[in-house]
Amino acid sequence: ACFLKDLPRLLSPLLAMECPLDVASRLGFASPDHEGPCAGRAERALVNELGDVLDALSTRSEAARELKTRYVDNSLPSIQSTEDTIYLLAEGSDLLGFARVAVRHIMAVPPGAEAGQKSGGYAAFGGSLQKISPCALLDFYIVGVLQRRGLGRLLFDAVLKGEGVLHPAKLAYCHPSEPAVAFLKKHFGLITSKIVSSYMLFDAYFEEASAPSAAQAVVPAVALLKPSGSASKLAEGEKSEEKQACCDAVCDPLEPYRKDEEEFFSQRTKLYCFHEGEWQDAGAGAVTLLRGTATGRVRLAFVQEAGNRVIANHFLVNRPGYCDLQQHTAGNDKTWTWTAQERVMERKFALKFKSSDDAATFKEVFDTAKRVSAEKEAVDYVVVHKVGVTAESHMNSRHLKLISIGTHVKVTDVLYLAEEKRVRAQLVNPPGWITILSHNSADAASYAVMLSDIQCYTESIKGQ
Repeated sequence: ACFLKDLPRLLSPLLAMECPLDVASRLGFASPDHEGPCAGRAERALVNELGDVLDALSTRSEAARELKTRYVDNSLPSIQSTEDTIYLLAEGSDLLGFARVAVRHIMAVPPGAEAGQKSGGYAAFGGSLQKISPCALLDFYIVGVLQRRGLGRLLFDAVLKGEGVLHPAKLAYCHPSEPAVAFLKKHFGLITSKIVSSYMLFDAYFEEASAPSAAQAVVPAVALLKPSGSASKLAEGEKSEEKQACCDAVCDPLEPYRKDEEEFFSQRTKLYCFHEGEWQDAGAGAVTLLRGTATGRVRLAFVQEAGNRVIANHFLVNRPGYCDLQQHTAGNDKTWTWTAQERVMERKFALKFKSSDDAATFKEVFDTAKRVSAEKEAVDYVVVHKVGVTAESHMNSRHLKLISIGTHVKVTDVLYLAEEKRVRAQLVNPPGWITILSHNSADAASYAVMLSDIQCYTESIKGQ
């Protein structure tokens, strides 16, 4: 316990600003079912309580945007000295970021009036000026190590919702940084803009208020898979009538495995194998899951009815790129595809079920078996420095949650990312990835160590 208590003092700065109160619950996310980061508008009383913390974050943002240099000072006044609206991004008592919003009065020239200024001189320029009062995003900051993990979009959407803004083009942006401009281009396709009195305005701001067009509408990103020629074969198979189950086989092809493995799931379905660039129909049969009585490893086997032979046979593994069930096409909730390592070959399979319920049941059992199978081979680690869990192995994948010091986690896989100079580990629960060791200057630290190493360390101390 003393080892875990003292070690953080030797490590790098915290990922987030830890506050003396539960910020997430004050934002209205006190439900026990809620887990992970949340974003919302902060009441003035909460802003006053967090005044020093917010000013510290504001100073970080100011440095990142280089607002204050040797020759110019564009820094904003202290948050505590203004009535600006504040939005917070938090997870429990950890403050991950904030946004600062206020109405500003600006004199600007609409895009269509700029052409007449060239021939009309200053008089034309003065006549074209309009006084506008946009909702301005004065500051927007995510803690450095947690940037590019989807948290910025979560906070930005909270701002849009809280201010009742239909589209980001209707906001003005105060001294936007290059990453902020890239963010608006990536998520909302905003490109054409102008700088007016230190504020960036998009041409769409001057358009008449109306329902956003299909190109402008803010919608969540959804990955759609385009149906290919091979997909049509699956569709045709679904329309065709199911073949009647053949007579009971004289012998069981899975008999050799049943001596050391127990069957815990079996379902009639139809298998497709991806071969030479297309899906090939392997016929109807039964997909069966068996668990090793000694090892706990889970095997998936598909027995074809027509030939009474095993077509698919592999273990479930919890590694990126393998045994990850995906819909074959968008909206198709009866068919699952995945990639597996079968002996020395990498193969791709698809199972088509009779109903959506059957497919959903298989996915639930499959994912649970994969996780439990991984737990059997997992290594126990202890978190020694607060660390964020991401959805994928790379650092810039979606943020899921923070894990506190002293938490025990089970690690199933470890990768070294040379370019990022970090050692990443895959967790069983919560499912995701964390950094266990970093020698990157941005966050150099040890974040988790093997439980056995801690036990050896404490035993050595006792022996002294």
